[in-house]
Order: sequence, then structure tokens, then C-alpha cells
Amino acid sequence: MATSRRSESEWKALVAEWTASGQSRKAFAAARGISRRTFGWWAWRLGPRAVADEAALNFVDVVVAERAVSVPGLVVEVGQVRVRVPVGFDAREVRRLVDALC
Repeated sequence: MATSRRSESEWKALVAEWTASGQSRKAFAAARGISRRTFGWWAWRLGPRAVADEAALNFVDVVVAERAVSVPGLVVEVGQVRVRVPVGFDAREVRRLVDALC
């Protein structure tokens, strides 16, 4: 069975659709029958260019689990992974980090 190649503009549209969907990269790719690794590479390569404006970025609800945090910034927990994000870290990069961990 021959597989068709997508153009960069098609990948850009898929990455923009994924960004707006709020789904994890894994779930989005699986729902569309796309290789997770290939989709991940295109999402990384296109980066913010795939999103028309920053307002299209989706965020998840944040729950404060600990009141006393000794390091200023944000702590992101995905499963068993905990990452401390310093103050001033780019929100788009935090999104990419969380997507990479999902």
C-alpha cells in the first residue's frame, strides 16, 4: 500500500488544528492515523509558525498542590515527571514541554 506524502502547508494546517484542539499530540495523531513521531517532528519544526496568533494556544487547568514552593516559578507535573519552570519562561516553550511529556 503506497503512502502519500503531505506538503508542508498540509502539515502546518494539521499542527494548527492540533494546537487549537487541546488534545495531546499522541491523541491527535492517533485519531487521524498519523505517525506520532512524524507528527511530533513536524510540530517541532513548524513551531509557532503553525499558529496564526498566540490566542490560539490552549492551556490546561492548573491545580495548586503545594502551598510552600521554595523556588519561584512554576512546577509542571505530568504523570511521574516533575519539571520546575523558572519565572520568565516562554509560555509556548512550556506548552511544547508538556506536549513532549504527554
